[in-house]
Formats: sequence, structure tokens, C-alpha cells
Amino acid sequence: MFYRNDGNGSFTRITEGDIANDIATSISCIWSDFNNDGLMDLYITNGYPIPQNNQLYMNNGDETFNKITDDDAINETGLYWNAVSGDYDNDGDLDIFAANYQGQNRLYNNNGLGAFTKITEGAIVNAYTVSEIGAAIWFDYNSDGFLDLFMANDIANNDVFRNEGNDNHWLELILRGTESNVSAIGARIKIKAVIAGMPVWQTRDVTSIVGFRSANHMQHFGLGDAITIDSLLVLWPSGQLTIQTDIPSDQILSVTEDVRPGFLRASFQADTFSGDQTLTVHFIDTSVANSNEPVTEWAWDFDNDGSIDSKEKNPTWTYSSEIPLQYTVSLTVINGLDTSATIRKNYIRLKGKTEWFSIGTNRTILYRYIPTPG
Repeated sequence: MFYRNDGNGSFTRITEGDIANDIATSISCIWSDFNNDGLMDLYITNGYPIPQNNQLYMNNGDETFNKITDDDAINETGLYWNAVSGDYDNDGDLDIFAANYQGQNRLYNNNGLGAFTKITEGAIVNAYTVSEIGAAIWFDYNSDGFLDLFMANDIANNDVFRNEGNDNHWLELILRGTESNVSAIGARIKIKAVIAGMPVWQTRDVTSIVGFRSANHMQHFGLGDAITIDSLLVLWPSGQLTIQTDIPSDQILSVTEDVRPGFLRASFQADTFSGDQTLTVHFIDTSVANSNEPVTEWAWDFDNDGSIDSKEKNPTWTYSSEIPLQYTVSLTVINGLDTSATIRKNYIRLKGKTEWFSIGTNRTILYRYIPTPG
């Protein structure tokens, strides 16, 4: 099934085109800009339990896709579970690692135009895995600017492959949202650098998951021979745009979303969420406000009874009950200009002194209160 996001919380099913009509036993997929044209292309892994070929669709930019029918990345059958894209050689384009169930894994090097060459040498492709690969991810575990590979196996030991690197340059970004979510999920990043004498735009989308059971929120860019990034653009989920220019390469750069004047949003988190009869919870205010108009007042209601229980910024509260209860918590903040409130229903849970058991065919869960002896 293929659905287009209409931007208003609804989706329209697409029924035309190869993506919507091709049939395979698919396990995972990745959206990546393989040819650096600013459009997200699609790579799908297929195979389990019957060996099949993977699929690659290049985005035409008009809501249609060009199905690739002859390329190393799709010409081999296998029992493919997962695929992840990453510029492991830092030449400025995204390569593909495809994890193969009970067989040799695949590594495909991008030629810069979205066509791929199979790599046959090296530990990654010659490590024969005899267990289901639950996840694989490119990540820079030693912070040297070159992507290493981690594979999580369900039965055998996990694998880590360290990238020995080359002379190419790189940039790694860590985004922190403020008005947007703190992990900046949904942000789009574009960078421009002159690589081998040609201006190249690269695009990344920050997502909550990559491929199958995998996630990595650090955004990595290979830069080839470029020692400077001409332009960096971050389009945040809030609609804000951050622009930076003339950024030196070979660094891990943190970018924080600005908070616009007048913006105020109440938010909080607890250090624990459930316990038995007695639970002490430390609440942490994570409200967002412009630095020129900071929060000045806090009002907490820890049990949704309409009464203010604390006016501290980061208070502690102790819950106690011998029967199972769920508590709704609310926080109201004031910055002198505006007021914002957030309510989290059934946020804190006490188990009480109970027995849990099932009856009937529908496995209904019942609670039975056991009085304290004496």
C-alpha cells in the first residue's frame, strides 16, 4: 500500500504506479535521496521466507517514481531483512547496506548518480550470518567522522564493523528542537558544498526509525574534498528555518532551534511513572519560552483534583494507595505575558496491593483489593 500525506492529518491512497502495484514479501524500506536531487527515493528489502530481489524507485518530483530494473542493488535474490543508507566513504552520496538472513550481507557503493556497485571485499560483506538480523545501523561510534556499522542479531552475537576511513571530509549534525520536538523528528536538512569542483546539495530527513528496528538521530554528511560547507539549511517541524553559512568541515555540529518571541508552551517529565503502594516522583519542568520572556510561575496539580499542589519549578510528590490508581498530572506556567497549560492523563500509575488474574475466554483482567493484615 502507498499513501500520500495530505498535510492535514489525513492520507490519500495512491493506486497508480509501480510502488502501489508491485508485489513482494517486503520487510523494510528506506527513504533516501540517492542522487542528490532533493527528492526522497525508495529502497525496499524483500525475501523472507522466499528469496527475492530488492526494489529501488527513483523520485521524479511529480508524485511519480521511476522503477530501476537493472542495478547491482536490486539484481541479487536473498532473504533480506533490513537496509540502511549512509555515506560510508564520505564521497558525498548515500550508499546502501542490505542485511541478508542466513547469508552474506550486501554493501552497495553509490556512483553519485543513484546507481550502485556491489562491494565484494571487506569484513562487512564476507561475514556470514547464521541468525536473523534484527537491526542494522550506520553510526559513528568513535566520533572520527566515518560511519561504522552495527548489526543486532537475534541469536548470534552482535557485530560492530569499524570504518578505517580515508582522506575525505565530513560533517555530523545533532539537532535539538525547542518549539518542535526535542529530537527534531520531522526536520529536513540541506547542505551545499563544492565537491570535486561541482556544487552539490545533500538532503536528509530526521526520522524516528530507519529501516527495520533501527534508529540514529545523528545526521552524517560526506563531503569529499570540500573543506567548507557553503550553506546549511534546517527546516524544523514548527516551520522555522535555520540558515548557517561558511561552516568548516570535519566537525560534529550542534544546532538548536530558536524560540520565537512570545512563544510559551508548558511541558514536563517525571523521573518515574509507576510503582507499588507508595511512589515518590520528581517532576522536571521542560517548558519552552523565549529567553527574554522566561517562565516566572509554576502551578502543579498532581492528582487532577483542581487544587494547586506545588508552585515549585521542579517539585517532588509522593503518591500512596493500596488499590490500583492512575493519576492525571497538570502543569500551568506563566511568563508575565501569557499562560500555557499541559495535562497528561493517567501519567502516574500505582499498582496497589492487588492480585491479577484472568477469567473467561476474553482474558478479562480483574483487580482484587487485599486489605493490609491487622
